[in-house]
Amino acid sequence: MMAPTEPSPVEVVQKPSNLMPKSDRGPVFTPLESRSILSLSSIMFFRMFGLFLVLPVFSLLAQDLEDATPLLIGLAFGGYGLTQAVLQIPFGIWSDRIGDQSSWLVFYCSLLAASSLLLLTIFI
Repeated sequence: MMAPTEPSPVEVVQKPSNLMPKSDRGPVFTPLESRSILSLSSIMFFRMFGLFLVLPVFSLLAQDLEDATPLLIGLAFGGYGLTQAVLQIPFGIWSDRIGDQSSWLVFYCSLLAASSLLLLTIFI
């Protein structure tokens, strides 16, 4: 008597009895995952949309400014990308250590204070 052999993985996959019919499949994502994906995608869309909506207008308007050169205009936009590249990972690590709510509150309060001081020094 011969020992039964196991089918190869290819044979198992090709058997129609092993495939679930579409009606028996559950949703790909849970409702919470779907909401999270939608909200994160929306945030990233509007962030990038706003940046690239301003880009052509800013470069045209900046050419009319006094002492503006293509290098300075490029540096103004490059500063945004460079700041994102340099600070995104450290702020992410800091946020993970401290916690989301308190770290963002401290960050935005310090940003508000720094912006206010900068405006006070310019206009006073």
